[in-house]
Amino acid sequence: MTLASLAYVSSAVRKLNDEELSELLANARVFNAREGVTGALLHHDGSFFQYIEGPPEGLARVYGRIRRSSKHKGIIELFQQDVESRIFSVWHMGFAQAPRALVQELANAQWLSAVPSLQTSPSKSDGLKLLLGFWSGAK
Repeated sequence: MTLASLAYVSSAVRKLNDEELSELLANARVFNAREGVTGALLHHDGSFFQYIEGPPEGLARVYGRIRRSSKHKGIIELFQQDVESRIFSVWHMGFAQAPRALVQELANAQWLSAVPSLQTSPSKSDGLKLLLGFWSGAK
């Protein structure tokens, strides 16, 4: 099965309270599950970073929904690339509050250097290394 992945950063139009953030997550998880998309969302004080992966058609529908959302602005796509296997296979949308410095570092990281070999190469992209390092400590 062909799989694709992408990562982006964005900013909330306004600060979301806990209830609004929980509702956003619940709705996204249902939609992502229906589309076969998995991934992780990091948030800090209105700044978002998200990495998602799945079948190209499902990923396109999820990302289209994200781009149309009125809850955030300034979407910057960091990369979009085919991958051999999933990294977040059990998370339709894993979520964590992250330090501001990490969200900024992910936004500025090198993502494209090794994307085609995310799972098989010891030279994973700097962005992926940062994300996986944080995620392994956040679970």
